[in-house]
Amino acid sequence: MPKANYGDIIYVNHLLYKHFGIYLSDNCIIHYDGKQDDLLLRKMYVRVTDIERFLNGKETYKVKQVKNKNYSSDEVVKRAKSKIGSQDFNIILNNCEHFANWCKTGNRKSSQVNIILGAVFLYLLNDCHK
Repeated sequence: MPKANYGDIIYVNHLLYKHFGIYLSDNCIIHYDGKQDDLLLRKMYVRVTDIERFLNGKETYKVKQVKNKNYSSDEVVKRAKSKIGSQDFNIILNNCEHFANWCKTGNRKSSQVNIILGAVFLYLLNDCHK
């Protein structure tokens, strides 16, 4: 398993998506959690869990390389901790990737959502020209 550092964004690949969190240690990952208990994602909230819960059955995680780091590791963790208990999860507007990127860079963005919305847009655009 790769070694993350305090304050890094880590993620685990699932079949159709990646799940993101902020690494503190193998015993402490801050991320949106709740999927294991609620498959409809109605009760997702930011919490601290161990690596096993974060991995959710997968073997390993990856460390996301971030070019525009706006905060030190301590500041990233402080930002992540400030959201513990937050229940404002939205799969399109505020998911785990939005959360992790906000902690590290100050920007809420999700490349996964952007790819899906772009594909939908291209499909609709192509469909309109038939």
